Amino acid sequence: MPSFSSYSTFSTRVCTSHAPPPKQGSSGRRDSFASSRPASRTSFSNQRYRHFQKLWSVSISKNTLRIDGISTISYDWRSKTSTPGAQLDLVIERDDKIVNLCEIKYSQTPYSIDKDEYQKLLNRREAFSKETGLRHTPWITLIASEGLAQGMYSDIAQGCITKDDLIDSN
Repeated sequence: MPSFSSYSTFSTRVCTSHAPPPKQGSSGRRDSFASSRPASRTSFSNQRYRHFQKLWSVSISKNTLRIDGISTISYDWRSKTSTPGAQLDLVIERDDKIVNLCEIKYSQTPYSIDKDEYQKLLNRREAFSKETGLRHTPWITLIASEGLAQGMYSDIAQGCITKDDLIDSN
C-alpha cells in the first residue's frame, strides 16, 4: 500500500509538472486545496483528488468506513448498456453483503447534492445493480474534499469521507 509520503512524492514530481501554468501575477503555488484559482486549475485539482482517492481505496475502505475486519474488493465501474451512460469512481464490494458505490468530488466548500445530481446517483445505483446482478445492498458513499452540505437530497448518501478523514486514517 502506498504511504502518504509516496503520494507527496508523486504529487510533487508528476502532478505539478503537468499542471496548467499559474495565472500571471499569482504566486505560482500548486496546492490542490488553495482557496482561489481559475476553473482550469480547479478541474486539474479534481483530477488529482480523484487519483489520490483511488490510490488510497484500501485505506479508505478499511479505516474511514470502520470495516477493518471485513474483506473487500475495490474497483471502478462503467456501464456497458445504460442510457444515459453511468460510471462509478470507486466500488467497494464487501464480504458483509454491502457494496459502497463511491462518488468522488472535489470542491472548496461542502459539496451540495441538487435534484439533477440526486437523479444521476439514483440512475448509477440502478444501472450498477441491474448490470452486475450483484445481490449486495448498495450504499452510496460520497468522498468529498470538504464534506457534504446537508440539504433536501443529501440523504441519498449513506456516508461521506472528507480529506481530513483520509489524513487522520493513516
